[in-house]
Amino acid sequence: MNPGRTALIMMVDDRPANLSVLSELLCACGFKISVAEDGESALEQLQYVQPDLILLDVLMPHLDGFTTCRWLKERPKTQDIPVIFMTALTDTVEKVKGFKLGAVDYITKLFQQEEVLARVSTHSALQQLKARLKESEARLRAHHRQRHGRDHRGRRCRPHPPLQLRRRAGVPLARAKSPRPTNS
Repeated sequence: MNPGRTALIMMVDDRPANLSVLSELLCACGFKISVAEDGESALEQLQYVQPDLILLDVLMPHLDGFTTCRWLKERPKTQDIPVIFMTALTDTVEKVKGFKLGAVDYITKLFQQEEVLARVSTHSALQQLKARLKESEARLRAHHRQRHGRDHRGRRCRPHPPLQLRRRAGVPLARAKSPRPTNS
């Protein structure tokens, strides 16, 4: 997720009324929406779109939410997408099962708008922060590799070419900068 970009939320539910209510609410709050009416169509869409968050109904025909979540968490391309289960189930065992499969949260039906917005906003922001952290770590690794000729774990890596040329020429690294022209 790029900073400043509107989050894309995929909603997966077999009841059009639920999709309609959630779409209206989330669109009004500035989120982009992707809709799937079952687990199979959600998995198919995920070949083409990369949502920032998935709202996933637990009880659906054919491929239920638990099976869909398991599939998502087993694939490298989708394993880091946060999944929030939507369910009318109140059984703790079912909720714990969802968390063990990799869900980050639950929303109970009948939807409370403020609760849905709070949970979606929180997990969307967390996902954005994770993406920023990942980008910062990559920049830091590249900088470290360029500056020290070693990766962040201390393993030798190919130094950046100007440094390599200076070493071959026998120029001490402390005096590697080119001299400033004098005004004579």
